[in-house]
Amino acid sequence: NEACRHLENFRLNNCVLYSTLEPCHMCAKAIIDARIEKLFFGAYEPKTGSVESVDNFFDKSFLNHYVKYQAGIEREKCSAILKDFFQKKRLSQSRGNQNYKSP
Repeated sequence: NEACRHLENFRLNNCVLYSTLEPCHMCAKAIIDARIEKLFFGAYEPKTGSVESVDNFFDKSFLNHYVKYQAGIEREKCSAILKDFFQKKRLSQSRGNQNYKSP
């Protein structure tokens, strides 16, 4: 939403998205609908990843917009970031702090 407000347009033409994790189908569809030009992501998501892991969603012939992507960028670093985040989140929840926020 912030990018759309900044550009004063719901289309994010010529924009690039960087993500630590491979998008799921819903996120991939949102990327397509926003007309994001290119996606870079680090860690693969073996259970729900829709770009390469579970499906090749961006390569479907029925799509009206095609997203270029590059997978596995800083894969180990992204995996470590995600692992650390969820370990801290679980620890925080076990201590009764339900409002843990990412750094």
